[in-house]
Amino acid sequence: AVGSEWGLIDSLGDFIIEPKYSKLTTLGDSVIGINKKGKYGVKNIFTNQELGATFDKVDRFLDNYFVGYIGNKAGLFNIQGDTLINPSYYKIYCQGNKSYITAETDFEKVIFNREMDSLMAFPVRSNLKYFPKFVVNKLADRYRQVYDKNGVFVDSIPRAVAYSISENIVGFEHYEDSQTVVVYYDDSAKVFPMNRYDFLSKDYLTITNGKGKKALFRTSGEQLTDFNYKAIGFNPRTKVFVYQGNKGAQIGADGKLFNNEESYDYINFLSSKL
Repeated sequence: AVGSEWGLIDSLGDFIIEPKYSKLTTLGDSVIGINKKGKYGVKNIFTNQELGATFDKVDRFLDNYFVGYIGNKAGLFNIQGDTLINPSYYKIYCQGNKSYITAETDFEKVIFNREMDSLMAFPVRSNLKYFPKFVVNKLADRYRQVYDKNGVFVDSIPRAVAYSISENIVGFEHYEDSQTVVVYYDDSAKVFPMNRYDFLSKDYLTITNGKGKKALFRTSGEQLTDFNYKAIGFNPRTKVFVYQGNKGAQIGADGKLFNNEESYDYINFLSSKL
């Protein structure tokens, strides 16, 4: 500070921002909020890009975005001066592993994706839970409304607690000791009854349905087999799967059988290569 005016210096003592501002606020690794005569602008200390002092308040956000207030209304902006979300909200924040942006008014919560598309809106007192590919709205009657990352309604699931299985898979444990799973893949979601799930590796898991039949999935949500198997084994070295069905055991890789017609009574791996 020089007198009552503030600037910013580097480790060598050289000024990055000349001392001519009433207040400086850190908004990110390279973005600084600069206050002059009661109004805030924004400056990038690496590129020297600067927005004029037009905001009543600025807050840190993700990446090179910042929340700017005009009066008591918040909007989302970038350092280039583009308005990403209009300043008509009282609060803006990020949820769902940074997958969603929520903007609140006195009456509603509006959910945006990272591309700033408005996806869905809920009453402001809604009890929302965010997952990378889903938003779950807990209703007063304990039903869970499930929406996918595009704002598309997926299903209404009764009396359940939502939990994450992988980035694209969410489980719902019902109070009646049964479970449901919602899987997102290729821009659509599927819902299955579930008894249990088991990870075979960081990339694969099996899901067992209500009839005790297993199917193989990638953790990305891609379904590799139907629910046809009593057991599915996996050799992580050879990347070979063993599928145990009603007719015996079959072997394959990545959900595809080596021989669709042939089944075996017993399969044993002799080494890490066989």
